[in-house]
Amino acid sequence: MINIKPHILQMLKTIPGVTQICHAWPEDFGKLPCITYKIEDNSTHTKTDNIERLSNIRFQIDIWTKSGSEN
Repeated sequence: MINIKPHILQMLKTIPGVTQICHAWPEDFGKLPCITYKIEDNSTHTKTDNIERLSNIRFQIDIWTKSGSEN
């Protein structure tokens, strides 16, 4: 099984202007914009005779920022 979380985190770090990237919930609401991410599903989809597995992996990614009316 491949751990895809480091790949997702690396991709999120390339987004300019983001002050923090956190798992599930912002650590500091004073540092916005912020991105949070978490795994919603990581289940086996198909097993073959060769012990090969196909997985369903679903992430939730949220972007937290101040309201446009406050800027």
